[in-house]
Amino acid sequence: MCCQPTQGEARKALAELKTTLLQRNEATKLFALERTDGLSSILGNLEQSVFGEAAYLTIESKAAH
Repeated sequence: MCCQPTQGEARKALAELKTTLLQRNEATKLFALERTDGLSSILGNLEQSVFGEAAYLTIESKAAH
């Protein structure tokens, strides 16, 4: 099973993607602009459990949620 990124790793990856997309004129400065604690909420939701078991077992289910 793959590990999810830390907030820092996710922010770095988003910044790199934003730079690439801006260079290609495929995004605006609004792309990946964080609002409050949205990123930490998203990453935290992926760690939910149900009856002591991980709610999202696969990378595919995590990506879908």
